[in-house]
Amino acid sequence: MSGAVQEWPRPLDLLGLRQLLGKGNTRPTPGPDGWEKWMICKLPDRALLIVLRLANFTIMTSHFPPSVKETNISTIHKRGSPIFLSNYRGITCNNFLLNLPFAWLNSLLTPYVSKHSIIPHTQIATQPGVQGRDLISLIAQIQKWASRTRTPLYILQRDQKKGFDMLEPQGFHDAVHAYGLPQSIVQLDNVNGVTKQGGSLSPLKCTLTTSLCNRWLTDLQSGQRGELSIASVNAARHGTPHTPYEPPPIRVSMIEAMDDSLLIYSSLPLLLHIARNADRFQATYGWETAWKKSALYAYNSPLFPSASSTTISIPSVDYQDPSSPVTFHNDVDVVTSHTVFLRVPIDQPEIHYAHIADLIENFDFPVLHKRLPLTALRRIISQCLLSKIRPLLTFQPISRPLAHRLDQLIALKVHKYLGFPFIFKSDILSLPTAHRGFAFPCFSTLNDAVAVSGLHRDLNHHIPIFRHMAQVTLADWSCQYNHCSSPLSAPGISRNATNLYRHIPHSWPTAQAALRDTSLTLAQTDLSFIPSGSVNIRHLYSLSCTTPSFTLPHDLIPSRTFNNFQRHDMTTLSHFGSWVFDPDTNLPISFSPTFLPLSCPTSLRRDWPLFTSWFQLLPAILYDLSHADPLLLLPRRTRQHLAEHTICSLHQNRPLPYAHTPLDPNLMASDASYITRPPDSRPSVIFAVVALGNVLTATLDNFHGSASILRGEAYGVAAAHILALSSPSPNPQSLFTDHLNSVNLVNSFPLENFRLASNPARSLYRWIQDLSRRSSATPTNALQVQHVRAHTSSSATPANLNRLVDKIASSSHHCLPPPPPAPVPTFFMDDYTLLSATDGWVESNLSDFLQARRLRIPHIPSFSSIYLPLYDSRPPPDHPYTNACSSYSAVVQLYLRADQLDTAARLSSRMRSGEQLYCRFGCPTIEDARHIFVHCPRFATHRREMDETLVQATTTLFDVFRVPRPRQVRTLEHARKLSCDSESWPLGCTMYYYGLIPELDDISRDVNDASLTALQVQRLRLRISTLWHTACIRLAGRIWGIVKRSQRERVLLPSHPPPHHISLPSHLSHSISVSPSNKFTVSFI
Repeated sequence: MSGAVQEWPRPLDLLGLRQLLGKGNTRPTPGPDGWEKWMICKLPDRALLIVLRLANFTIMTSHFPPSVKETNISTIHKRGSPIFLSNYRGITCNNFLLNLPFAWLNSLLTPYVSKHSIIPHTQIATQPGVQGRDLISLIAQIQKWASRTRTPLYILQRDQKKGFDMLEPQGFHDAVHAYGLPQSIVQLDNVNGVTKQGGSLSPLKCTLTTSLCNRWLTDLQSGQRGELSIASVNAARHGTPHTPYEPPPIRVSMIEAMDDSLLIYSSLPLLLHIARNADRFQATYGWETAWKKSALYAYNSPLFPSASSTTISIPSVDYQDPSSPVTFHNDVDVVTSHTVFLRVPIDQPEIHYAHIADLIENFDFPVLHKRLPLTALRRIISQCLLSKIRPLLTFQPISRPLAHRLDQLIALKVHKYLGFPFIFKSDILSLPTAHRGFAFPCFSTLNDAVAVSGLHRDLNHHIPIFRHMAQVTLADWSCQYNHCSSPLSAPGISRNATNLYRHIPHSWPTAQAALRDTSLTLAQTDLSFIPSGSVNIRHLYSLSCTTPSFTLPHDLIPSRTFNNFQRHDMTTLSHFGSWVFDPDTNLPISFSPTFLPLSCPTSLRRDWPLFTSWFQLLPAILYDLSHADPLLLLPRRTRQHLAEHTICSLHQNRPLPYAHTPLDPNLMASDASYITRPPDSRPSVIFAVVALGNVLTATLDNFHGSASILRGEAYGVAAAHILALSSPSPNPQSLFTDHLNSVNLVNSFPLENFRLASNPARSLYRWIQDLSRRSSATPTNALQVQHVRAHTSSSATPANLNRLVDKIASSSHHCLPPPPPAPVPTFFMDDYTLLSATDGWVESNLSDFLQARRLRIPHIPSFSSIYLPLYDSRPPPDHPYTNACSSYSAVVQLYLRADQLDTAARLSSRMRSGEQLYCRFGCPTIEDARHIFVHCPRFATHRREMDETLVQATTTLFDVFRVPRPRQVRTLEHARKLSCDSESWPLGCTMYYYGLIPELDDISRDVNDASLTALQVQRLRLRISTLWHTACIRLAGRIWGIVKRSQRERVLLPSHPPPHHISLPSHLSHSISVSPSNKFTVSFI
C-alpha cells in the first residue's frame, strides 16, 4: 500500500473503508449531517456501499459538493483567564463525507513517506513508531556527549505562534511537488486560507512543509564549522572504534515535535545564521516565531558562564517580506542550567520529581459524608494519579531514591485520610495481595520498569539516529568508564555508576541498578565480530581482564605496547592472527597467531611474546563472554541456517508412532500445548506440525521460563514454513492453525520493524516474515496460512488435521523420551535483549516483566518478626483488599501488618503523655495487639462465634465436594480452635488476626484419602483458605471497631460534676424555691 499513493486518485474499496472506520476515535462528535461513526461501522455491506460510492465520487473528481461543506463550530476554553477571548479556541465538526477522503489519503501517504524517509528522523510528529520520550532521551544523550567531550553546545528553542493554525496550504503543495508526489493530491487539498488543525491530513501537511526547511538548513550548514558531528570518544580521538557496534558520525542539527523545534550547533555564529534562515523559510508560509517563549541553552561555553543570567539577540526577518535583506533582532533568555522541551526538564530528575510530587500533594480525595473504603482509595489513585504520573515517568524516569519518595507521599496521603495516628511504611501498601500487601500502585517499581524499557527501546530503535546515539552513549560508558565491559551485562553490571551523572543520562544508571537488583542483563545477541577479528585488540584485552578465565597479571600488556602496534596499523584482532573453527559446529576453538615478518621493528618482536601468552587464554575467555549461548559467536545468517536445518532433521527423524497419512499432502496443520510442571510450576510448551506425511514435535525447553503458548503457536507456524520451503511442491500448500492472532499477523506481511517491536514473540514472527519473503520468490512455494476453529465436531479435512495435531501436542507431554528442544531464534532477536538465568531470553512487555520480577523476592516489613513459611502459603483472596465496598478489615490489616496499630501499649510508649498502657477494658494486662485479639475476655464471645461459623461453613464446603464425614473431623477440630492458642498453630500461638492460617496441607491431610482428584483437592483447600482468611480478618476488623467505638464513647460521654453547695440564712427560706434542675444545692442556717 505504501506505493499506492503514486496512483492517486485511487478509489476506496469496501475492505479499506472498514479498516479506516476501525481506526481512531470510535465515537467522534458528529458534524451537521449527524452521521455517527459507530453507526456507519455497524452498517451491512449493502448499506455501506452507498457511503463508499459517495466517498469515491469526491476522491476521483477532487470535488466536494456544497452539501457536505457545512460545519458546526463551537468554542472551548484552553488556558488562562476565562474573561479574555484570546484564551478560547474554536472547534469545528465537519461532515463524515468531508473527512473520509482525507483519512484515505492520509492512510496511503503516511507509510509512503515513512518508507522513503521523507520526514526527517528527528521530527517525531507523523513518524510511525516514534514517541516523545525518544526525543527527550536523544537530547539528554547529546548534552551528556558534549559534557564528556567538552564540546560547546548551543541549543535554540523556537516556538510557533498558534501552532500550525497560521500555516498556509502552499507549503504542503510545494512539498508535494518537491518530493514527486501526484499533483492530484493538491487538487483535493485546494482550499483557501490556512491549514485546518485537527483534520486527518493536517499533521502530515505540517511535517512535510517543515521537512523542506530541515533539508534546506542541512544543505546550508554542510561543511561549516560548528556543525554537530557526534561519535564515540575512541572513534573521535583515535579514529579506531572498539567494536563494529559503534556507528559512524551522527549529524544532528534540528529536532522537531510538530511546531516546536530545537536548533543544535557547537558554534554560536553558525546557530545565529541558521536561525535567521529558518525564520525566513517559515515566514514564507505564514508561520511566525513566538520569541517570548523561545530560549537559548548554552553548555560548556566560555561565552556564557554557568552562573550568568543574560539575554542574547537572535536575528530574524520581516514577516511581511521574508525575502527582504532587512534583519530584525529579538532578545531571548540564555539558560545554562538545563533544557526544557515538551515541558520536561531534560536530565533533571530533581525538578521532574518536584513536579510529580506537586501533583500528589495537591491531589485530594473526594469529600463525602463518610470515609471512603481502602479499596476505593486504591481505585482513585490508580485512575486519577497513576494516569497522570505514568506518562511523566515514561518521558523521563527519575532516580530511584526520588521514586521511593513518591511512594512515601502516596502512603502519607492515604494515612492522613484514614485518620490513624501512626503511619505505616510505603512498601506494604504497594505490594500485591499475594505477598500480603494491598496492591496500591508502586511508583518506584514503575520508574525502574520504564527506565529499563526506555533503555531497551533506545538501543533497538527502528529509527537509525536514535539507535546510533544510544550506541555511542553505551560505547563511551563501556570503554571510558567501565574497562570496556558492558555496564548492562555481567561482569560490568556489578560496577556502580552513581558517580557518572555528569557523563551519562540519569535514566541509564537507574536502569542498570534495576537490572542488577533483579538479576537481569541486557545482552548483545550478536558476538560474531569477535571470531571475525573485527574487534579492537585493546578493547578485547581490557574486556578479557574482567573475565574469570583471565589468570595473567592485568598489567601484562601495558598501554605503550598497544600504542607501538597501533603505529604500525595493527589495531584489530585480525591483524594479530585468526581463529581455528570446529568443523562440526563452526565455533572457534583456538586462536592461531600470525608470524611477524623479519622486517618488523625490534620493539614489536620484543613484545610479541606478551600477546602469544594472552592468545592461549582466548578460547576460555571467549567461552566466558558467550556463556548465555555459544551460538551467539556465529553470524546471524549462519545461526538461522543451522536452526532451519535442525527443524528439517527433527521432522525427518521422528519415530513411526507419530506417522500419519493425510488426505492431501499439500495440507499442513500446527498447534501447541502448554502445561505447568510441578513443583515450581515451570512452563512446558510443546508444538506439533503435521506436514508431508510425517509429524514434527519439539519443546520450548531452551526458552526456559519465558516459554509461552504464544511462542509455541508461532514456532509451529515457523516450522511449517521451513518444511514447506525445504520440500517444494508444484501445487499450492496450505497451513491450518487455530491461533487466529498468528493467522492475522502472517497474512498482513510484510510489516515495518516497529510494528513487531512490542510483540512477545517478535523474533519468531520476524523469522516467519523472512521465510514468507523467501518462499514468495517462487509462487508455488508460498504457504497459505488459514484459520480453523478448534475443538469442533466438524468432519472437514482442516478440522480433522487440527484434532490430530492437537492430540499429538497434548500427549507429547507424557512421552518418554520427551520431544527434543527447538533452537532459540536469537538470530532475529533485538540487538540488545533482556536475559535472565531462570527465564532465558525475554521478549515480553518489559514493564510488566520487571514489575513481576521484582515481586519474586518478597520484602514484607510488616512480618519482620513472623516466619511466614510456617503458615499456609496460599495467597489471600483479592476481594477484601481490592474490590470490597466496605474494607475496614483491610485497614486494620494494613496497620497490624505494619506494627502501627494504636493499642494502649503503643500509645503509651510513643506519645509519652501519661497514657496508661493497660487494657482499656479493665484487664490487668498490657494492651498489645495479641491481648486485644486473642486473650481479652471482652471479645471471647466474638471469637467463639467465628469458630462456630467457620465449622459450619467448612462443613458445607466438605459436603459440596462430597467428602466423607470421617475425613472431615481433623480439619473441623482445627477450625474450632482457630482463634485461640492451640496445637493447630505451628508455634502454639494463634496468628489469625494477621490474616494467617495454619498449614492446610497438614491439617487437612485426611482429605487426600477421599475419592477426589488432585485438582478437586487443590480447589477445596483453596476455598477453605479463602473462607478462613476472610473470616479471620473480618473478626479482627470487628474487634478493633468495637475498641475504637468504646474509646470514642468514653471521650464523648458527658461528665456530671458534683453540684455546688450554697449556705443561706434561715430567714430567706420562705422566699427562695430550689428547682431540681439547678446545678447547686441550698441549705439554710
